[in-house]
Amino acid sequence: MRKHFLTFCVVAILGCKGEQTPDGILNIEQMAAILIGIHIAEGKIVEMQQRGDTAAIILKYFEDEIYKKHDVDREVYEESFKYHLINVKTLDQIYAQVVDSLNVRKEIKKID
Repeated sequence: MRKHFLTFCVVAILGCKGEQTPDGILNIEQMAAILIGIHIAEGKIVEMQQRGDTAAIILKYFEDEIYKKHDVDREVYEESFKYHLINVKTLDQIYAQVVDSLNVRKEIKKID
């Protein structure tokens, strides 16, 4: 999670390019859905109190399951993430959806 947040901050400072989304790049909704899953997985790893190599192995497993669920391979996700990193407007939209969804999940968990 920290890695994605720091990357987001760096790119936000760099500005954005006004170009069309190329073929093979995931759209805003797809990226948001995958990132939500990744952030939830990272939270589970923290709850499991795993660190270092063990955490990395578990995260890779979770990510692979998330990609499978969304019928996306790692390379497509990574290329899409790189694309959206340089297109700050879409990255803002993606993370707005991610934050909103995670906040709703957090509130629902408090109710349960």
